[in-house]
Amino acid sequence: IYEAKNYSPSITSVKRPLYKSGFIACQKIYNHIENKNPPRVEMLDISPVFLESCGCSKNKLSIEDIKTYKKINSRLIENYEIAIPFLADMNAELTACSDINAFLTTLKKYVLDIHCDKFYLCLCDNWMGDIDNGSLINNNYLKNAYTEKMYMPIVFENNKFYKTCSFKSKDVLPDLFKLENDKSNIYYFSPIHHNDRCFGYLVICGSNFPLSNPLYNSLVMGIGNGLEHIRKMTCLNNLVQELDMLSIFDPLTNIYNRNGFMRFARNILHKGEKHKPVVLMFIDMDGLKYINDTYGHQEGDVAIVILANTLKEVCVNGEVFSRYGGDEFIILAQNYKKIDAEKLKCKIEDSLLKYNFSSDKEYNVEASIGYFITSFKEDTSIYDLISLADKKMYENKKMKHQEKTIT
Repeated sequence: IYEAKNYSPSITSVKRPLYKSGFIACQKIYNHIENKNPPRVEMLDISPVFLESCGCSKNKLSIEDIKTYKKINSRLIENYEIAIPFLADMNAELTACSDINAFLTTLKKYVLDIHCDKFYLCLCDNWMGDIDNGSLINNNYLKNAYTEKMYMPIVFENNKFYKTCSFKSKDVLPDLFKLENDKSNIYYFSPIHHNDRCFGYLVICGSNFPLSNPLYNSLVMGIGNGLEHIRKMTCLNNLVQELDMLSIFDPLTNIYNRNGFMRFARNILHKGEKHKPVVLMFIDMDGLKYINDTYGHQEGDVAIVILANTLKEVCVNGEVFSRYGGDEFIILAQNYKKIDAEKLKCKIEDSLLKYNFSSDKEYNVEASIGYFITSFKEDTSIYDLISLADKKMYENKKMKHQEKTIT
């Protein structure tokens, strides 16, 4: 090998029939595919080569040896000078990609610079792992094998990129074993992974780059690192979205909580047309303490969910509604006149009446509702609207309480 030829002192070794051993190895693979049973052991003729390391030979270099050394060494340096900036640029761009589509687009640009006849990127079905649960570190991936089905997001042949495809991993590559005009092709397969996480493999055909360039392994490693970066970015984005959902949704009722309401209410007010009416409706459940004390807090939660489901049922025209806190709910809507607000209020009350009539619960789900309508202005404060609607609601609650007392 190159390193041994140019090492000092020269190493005493053995002369092996490398071409013959490669021929026999390929022959054994072929016989195995054809279900033949060749002998498991082959004896090869080797002979010792005594050189400087054991003191048996001085092995003086000739002028021709020095010329050959310089020639090989200059080519090696040239390959490094070309490959290092190429790989540095590729790795920098791949790790800057935020999603798999950007990653593939960037990698395709560098495939053209490899100057190969064919290039295939084959990824396992589960190369990202179990990202739905937001776990960056999990063992739900293959370590020692490929998935039964492989995905090929990059297919480069005849200086063109073709449509992506899927295939069975046992086929290694689609149509790999079909003859192509009796032309012999050499395919280089390189596994792509990050630590022990298996992503898939890379296939190059019609290029000396994998063997002639000492930094080819760095190219394969860069692709693996880029895929790992995309996987982590995807997991982190999923986690951020999940945390965002937790911050704006009430886990009991699955509607917006106060944070969610404030976020989207501000959007409505910000995008609203000036001097157009907006309505803020405040809803407070009646008798929740009685339900909790008499039937338990679990039934109290059921009553809260029933009221939330009622709002889901009637608020179908772009209204923003939420569980504002405890047994309080709130609704904001644009372009609502008094008649529209009264209709919405009646819908809520009618829906609760229907539920109570058909329910087998020993208690009724009831609510006091108040609303405030104003023209939208730039200085309109959502908190002022909530305060005014809250006062209206308590006026209605007080009135209902007085009516029950008189009855």
